[in-house]
Amino acid sequence: MYIIAALLVYTVAILLGTYASRHAGPAVVSLITNILAVVAGLAFVLAEMSHTTAVNQRSGLIAAGLGGIAIGAFTVFLNKSFATSNVAIVSPVVFGGAIVLSAVLGTIIFKERITPYQAGGLILVTAGLAVIIYAKATGK
Repeated sequence: MYIIAALLVYTVAILLGTYASRHAGPAVVSLITNILAVVAGLAFVLAEMSHTTAVNQRSGLIAAGLGGIAIGAFTVFLNKSFATSNVAIVSPVVFGGAIVLSAVLGTIIFKERITPYQAGGLILVTAGLAVIIYAKATGK
């Protein structure tokens, strides 16, 4: 259930970010997006904390802070990409590439296992990315 909600909300965010980046400065769009993400995130966290007990380790909090910095930089680069390129190019390259990179790095860093079916899916995503990048580079 949560994964479908995340997919739908993220799709809406991509489309809104694209529209905003084409009608306002990408840096300003990134700033507004990140400020509102913090406010909304805080509201969700406060609601969740009323129902659960949190265990906060220092390393987890440091990783969360670094992740926030990475998300801020990501938002700026993504909005600049949307301002200059088609959604049909930016979204698959950024998100498909992130899927492949995070899956591979997850096996290295977290010792996660990729099943043969998952590996096949990652190969297909990589092949799709190669086709999209080739088409963009050659103007096809």
